[in-house]
Amino acid sequence: MLALLMFTCSALATSALPALNVTEQPCTEEDTSCPHAPCPAPPPGCEADPNPLVINSFGQCCQESLCTSWNCPSHCQTDGGSSYAESNDHHYYDCSRSATAKECFDFIDPEASGKENCKCLLTDCLTSAAQLRPQPSACTLACRQSAMTGAGICPDWDDNHDLCNYYASFYCVATSSECKPALLLPLPTPREVKCIESPPPSTINLTTSPEDNLDRFLRCITS
Repeated sequence: MLALLMFTCSALATSALPALNVTEQPCTEEDTSCPHAPCPAPPPGCEADPNPLVINSFGQCCQESLCTSWNCPSHCQTDGGSSYAESNDHHYYDCSRSATAKECFDFIDPEASGKENCKCLLTDCLTSAAQLRPQPSACTLACRQSAMTGAGICPDWDDNHDLCNYYASFYCVATSSECKPALLLPLPTPREVKCIESPPPSTINLTTSPEDNLDRFLRCITS
């Protein structure tokens, strides 16, 4: 009976833990009193998603998720007009920067490919998640706001949806005050820097609209 009671209490406590993190207020140092649960081992052939620190409903600074979520591409597709790709759960990849990356891109069916075809994305291409993993929690939270994700403009970038979505994350990290652009790897290319600082038309200043600025950056980078 005692064993059953202990199991029931443990199960209830564990099932309640994810509900502790109910705010999106970032913080910088994890409290020693944060709840922890046994997490599965990292699956092979996967990459970790960002897991920012947030203030939970008890006022603790804890990781948003008890266990790190993992991006394990099980299906993917590619842009028709660029060397960029997308896998399940809105992960994006730049496969334009090396011969190996371009081979990976060419290996993927433009419409849809399975796990075997997609696994090279994590090893050969640059990933959108990797841009955010080393960033402060405030940056991760800022860059997933709808105004920063390109959600309002990327559907209009025909044959370049994945390019737009990948660069939305990049542009947010490169330009937001909550982020540390020096942590971007690789560092922005000279062309990317120019398009960040002075996208055409040069006679018009950057606006307060993140999507307008992203759109101008994309037109510059693809011209």
